[in-house]
Amino acid sequence: MTEKLLEVKNLNTWFYTDDGIVKAVRDVNFNLNKREILGIVGESGCGKSVMSKSIMGLVEKSGKIVSGEIIYYGKELQKLTDKEMRSIRGKEIAYLMQNPMSAFNPMFTIKKHISDSILIHEKVRKQEANIKAIELLDKMNIIDPEKNSKKYPHQFSGGMLQRAAIAMAISCNPKILIADEPTTALDVSIQAQILKLLKELRDKLDMSIIIITHNFGVIWDICDRVNVMYAGNIVESASVKNIYDNPLHPYTKALLESIVTMEMEMDSLLPTLQGTVIDMKDIKGGCDFAPRCSYGTEYCKKNTPRLVEIEKEHFVQCHYAGKGN
Repeated sequence: MTEKLLEVKNLNTWFYTDDGIVKAVRDVNFNLNKREILGIVGESGCGKSVMSKSIMGLVEKSGKIVSGEIIYYGKELQKLTDKEMRSIRGKEIAYLMQNPMSAFNPMFTIKKHISDSILIHEKVRKQEANIKAIELLDKMNIIDPEKNSKKYPHQFSGGMLQRAAIAMAISCNPKILIADEPTTALDVSIQAQILKLLKELRDKLDMSIIIITHNFGVIWDICDRVNVMYAGNIVESASVKNIYDNPLHPYTKALLESIVTMEMEMDSLLPTLQGTVIDMKDIKGGCDFAPRCSYGTEYCKKNTPRLVEIEKEHFVQCHYAGKGN
């Protein structure tokens, strides 16, 4: 039987600005199972990162979880005290930031960053923490880890810094790792190495991973299941194989069509999705994707679709999904 580690139920996270209320995450529901790699994919501004920060309790001051539940091992995280949440954040649920440089203080060595992370959550001596920091860098395939552990963040390449950030994130053997755009700004060969490393860590540490990305290629390489997000909602959810074999939401289809493949002609043009994500301050009901959808009708614009199960474990938020479109 599949064991659920994390349940997100009807999550709504809003930001209160001078220009109005930004409904960044709206009625999001999903589960994360043990040893699963779950992908969250969508364009920039779709609410992916806000959703992940909501889980971690790291929403900016102008933002607030206005309703919903985030349940980890039976604990409702929003009801925990700051002290209780700090004991979980970093130790049991770890967060890998989008920009690895932002995870490091330029004044401290790589070894100090990792050892301090260990010392915060585990009752070990500083010497033990330093030894473990070097061992972790070695596991991340950092050449000469003892020497490189004494370097500062700016002395690491992008790929090395991402590996160091992963070492810091997994330093306390978390049960869940949330990786926000872990391959952004890395060249293709380094991206492949980082994804391979994350998959190996899942297997070795018995860890579950949530991958936040705008790149469906990343989803295909590493994930078991995928949630497609648009305008703060999950519009399609299924296994990666089902999504690729039979995408049912027009937005998912458009994202998949934009992937570059080896079979494409050199001079062929990529299909493009016209328009931009709806202004999250301008939510008026109806289907949020309707203005950009080739199947959109007046009915779509006036009626909000629900996320429903069209096929076994394949959920879609579209009025016409499974009806021939």
